[in-house]
Amino acid sequence: MDELPRSPRTGDIPTEYGLGLAISGSVLAAESVPGMTFSGRAVPLGRWTHVAVVFGERETRLYLDGEPVHVGPATEFRGGPPFVVGCAGRGNPINHFRGRMRAVRISPGERYGGAFRPEETFMADPDEAPCWAVLIYDGRHVEGDRVIDLSGARRDGCAEMIGEQSRSRRPGSS
Repeated sequence: MDELPRSPRTGDIPTEYGLGLAISGSVLAAESVPGMTFSGRAVPLGRWTHVAVVFGERETRLYLDGEPVHVGPATEFRGGPPFVVGCAGRGNPINHFRGRMRAVRISPGERYGGAFRPEETFMADPDEAPCWAVLIYDGRHVEGDRVIDLSGARRDGCAEMIGEQSRSRRPGSS
């Protein structure tokens, strides 16, 4: 590839980067405080795909279907704006994910250190797990605009559909 597509900054604070996992064009990417990092690997269209990012102390790692595909620079953890899934800030009609998400899991530590077998369904981790989920959203657990947190931490979210998806069924519904 000569040049990868460039994404706009996607944090909720203008001119600031946040932490995120992105598909820029069709390329798997991560957003961290130093900026965007691109894997050079396209995310396949038309099938479920597991994508993951680990923001480690020494590096940022991207995974596609359980395989490591890119290592980028570490990030700074600054705290900041509310967490959003699938868009660059609430109510943003331009920079949002177009597609369906089956589930999202957020963990405070490094869940993956190398290749792994992606789970079909995310469940709450046992208390003694070395890296536990602090948030699990699943498209099958949505009540109206409320997305139920399955991690046990009670961090329910608010679903905001944009464009064509808002006129169609919610992800995971039958």
